[in-house]
Amino acid sequence: VHRLMYAYYKGSIPANREIHHICKTRECCNPDHLESITRQANMEDRWLKAGGAIEVDKF
Repeated sequence: VHRLMYAYYKGSIPANREIHHICKTRECCNPDHLESITRQANMEDRWLKAGGAIEVDKF
């Protein structure tokens, strides 16, 4: 639903972007709380939110 809300209020989502919840509430659909960011930036934010506790496997 958050992707639909973003697209409706802010326009299409570029292929290389994800929708990020600025408010950190995954269930939130408020378009003012949504932004388009890269997957890398989204993963970094998740890592910081978890206090650096997420381990990432290296390939």
